[in-house]
Amino acid sequence: MAGGPSSWIWVVLSLLTFGLIIWFVKYRVPVNVQGTVDRLIDQKIQGPALTNYSGFLSARFVDRDGHPISEIDPEMECTMVVQFAQQQPAEPWAEPIDLRGGEDAPQVFFRIAIDSTGFRVTLDRKTVSVAANGVLDVPFEVAAPNTRDRFSIFIQVFQKTRLVQVVAPKLSLRNS
Repeated sequence: MAGGPSSWIWVVLSLLTFGLIIWFVKYRVPVNVQGTVDRLIDQKIQGPALTNYSGFLSARFVDRDGHPISEIDPEMECTMVVQFAQQQPAEPWAEPIDLRGGEDAPQVFFRIAIDSTGFRVTLDRKTVSVAANGVLDVPFEVAAPNTRDRFSIFIQVFQKTRLVQVVAPKLSLRNS
């Protein structure tokens, strides 16, 4: 035989190595690629990691002197105070925000977006920084419409790209 037994061993080892490479490319690479694709899609759907926060979101309406109000005359203005607090406020439309499993930080950033039918709210978007264990009041100027139709205000709070809470405080138009 040409080359002797060591040649056969080399041929067998070469074939085994080639077979392992083919098996790896055929079976393992697609599994690894699919796992990477699945992980990237999950991260994209879930969005970025949130910052931990536990507290309450509420809102109240106050007149020019800072007194709480529940109704307003048509075409008048008042202030809506959106509040982040650790203790549950007295307002019936207060809602909890409980974000866990994310990052701990001394300050938590939220984006507030106000949507309204009828009422004019300025500025209708604000980004705020809330101390993790603190209270923050965020004022928005509200102008009442001139008609007596039914109107509503929705406060939407986002952290990064995720909607984390919505509240709908009530402000009625006074009948003349």
